Amino acid sequence: MPKFMFYLMISGYVVGSLNQYMKGDNSPSISKDNIEGWLYPIPPVEEQKKICDKLQVIFALIENVEKSLS
Repeated sequence: MPKFMFYLMISGYVVGSLNQYMKGDNSPSISKDNIEGWLYPIPPVEEQKKICDKLQVIFALIENVEKSLS
């Protein structure tokens, strides 16, 4: 599921883990080999749907709280 992959790729697990491979000072980058070689936890499609549905509910709640604070 593309939506699950999006959430996975922006997760602290992936971002934090792949940051160890960042190289460069002015414009840090990571190699294609590092990205392709990393192990990504991919549950069955039905579980991916459940996770995405739950995340959407949580993000909507957060958005409502943010709106109420402004």
